Amino acid sequence: MKKISIVLVLISFLYACQNSETDNSTLNKGETITSENIQIDSTGPVIKFDKSVYDFGEVTDGDSVKYSYTFTNVGNKSLKIANAVASCGCTVPDYPKDSIKPGEKGAINIVFNSKNRVGAVDKTVTIMSNTQPTETQVKLIGKVVEKK
Repeated sequence: MKKISIVLVLISFLYACQNSETDNSTLNKGETITSENIQIDSTGPVIKFDKSVYDFGEVTDGDSVKYSYTFTNVGNKSLKIANAVASCGCTVPDYPKDSIKPGEKGAINIVFNSKNRVGAVDKTVTIMSNTQPTETQVKLIGKVVEKK
């Protein structure tokens, strides 16, 4: 029985390999596949940020930075954000809890507390949603200087 199972798995694997199709007909000889020459299937929700990196410049130690990363669901199904997590406790994200329909806009609002964060700042907020891939990131960069 074990041998029959192994044979069936191998046959399935070989059959799948023979039936996979690669359409390189639109590529010229020697051309590599890039994001410009492949077609992306946008079935489902697709999150597109207006700006995924925000540079707040320079702030004084203790100041708060607030920013809204605005986005549009450019897909064809409702977008549902499950969570948004910052790379540090000094950055607090707030995200829409309701579904965002195709064509609608939304925002991930963040507050960065610069207290005791003197120096360069490079924080990431990871957004988990029903998109493909399921994680999208936005960044917050800048510099915190000491109080005078």
